[in-house]
Amino acid sequence: MFPYASIHPEVASAATDLLRFDYYRLVDPRDHRVFAYDRDGDRLIEVDGPCYQLWNQDDPCLNCSSRACLTMQDAVFKIEYLDGRVLHVTSVPMDIEGAELVLELIKDVTDSLLVADIEVRDNIEITQMITKFNELAVRDGFTKLYNKTFINNELESLVQAARGGSPAGEAAVVLLDIDGFKQINDTYGHIAGDDALQYFASKMRSFSRSFDGWVGRFGGDEFVLCFTNQDDIANIENISMDIINELYEGYTTADGAMHIDVKASIGVAFCPEHTEDVNELLSFADTAMYFVKKNGKTNYHIYIPEDSATDEYIDPEGF
Repeated sequence: MFPYASIHPEVASAATDLLRFDYYRLVDPRDHRVFAYDRDGDRLIEVDGPCYQLWNQDDPCLNCSSRACLTMQDAVFKIEYLDGRVLHVTSVPMDIEGAELVLELIKDVTDSLLVADIEVRDNIEITQMITKFNELAVRDGFTKLYNKTFINNELESLVQAARGGSPAGEAAVVLLDIDGFKQINDTYGHIAGDDALQYFASKMRSFSRSFDGWVGRFGGDEFVLCFTNQDDIANIENISMDIINELYEGYTTADGAMHIDVKASIGVAFCPEHTEDVNELLSFADTAMYFVKKNGKTNYHIYIPEDSATDEYIDPEGF
C-alpha cells in the first residue's frame, strides 16, 4: 500500500467518481432531528420524524455512527441493511449555520459487496451477519453488557442534552466497583473470578431493566448503570440500597463447592447543566465511589457538586 497523500490527481479523481454516494442527510444525534440543506436558499430544512425511523426502528440505534462521530470529531463508518439492500453509511462532523451536525453519506453497496464465505447464499444470512456485526460493536465480549464505546457515546448524549436544558439530559450515573475482586481471584482462582463477573453482570442487567436504564462494563470489575429521566435523590438512594441488599447474600457456585460474596462500592452522580464533558461526569461518580472505598466499602455515596450539604457519607442501617 502507498500513502494516499502521494496519489496522482487523475487516479484520485477516478476513485472519487466510482465511490460517489447515493444519498445524504444531516442529523443532530443529540435529539435525533434530521435536516436537508437547500441548495438554492442555503438554509437548513428540518424533516419530520427522528433519524432512526429510516431504519424502521422505534428507538435510537445502539450502534449510532453519528453520535460516535460527534463525540470523536472524526469520520465513522457502519454497514446497515434496509429493504433488502446493504448500505454503507459514512458519518462526518460538520458545522452548518452555527449548528454542530453530522453529515451522513449513504451508498448502496448491495451489488458490489463480496462476502468471503461460500455458505452465505441469500439475503437472510447477510442480514444476520450485519446485525451480529453491529451488535458486537457495542457489546463487551465477556459479559455481553454494553462496552466502553457505547457508555461514552450514551453519556456524551446525556451531557449535551443537559447543557441544552433538555429533560433528556436528566439522568443518574451509577459507577460500581466489585469489592475485593482481586481477593476472589487469589482465593478461589480466576475461573471463580470470571463466574463472579458474570453473576454481577446478570444482577446489574436485571436492575437496569427494572428501572428503565442500561448497564455497561467500563473495564475489569468496574460497571456503569445509567437511569435516564431520573433526578430524584431519594429514589436513587432506594435503588442503591436495593443493589447492596440484592448482592449481600452472594452466590454458591454451580457445583455447590464454594460460596462467594460479591459486593460493591457504589458512586452516584447526576448530570447537571454545567457538566463540561463525559470525563467530568464520570469523575463525579468516580469520586463518590472512591469515597465509599475509603470508608468501609459495600455502600453508596451520592455526589452533587452544587450542594455540598448532600456530599456526605450515607451509612445505611445494617452495613
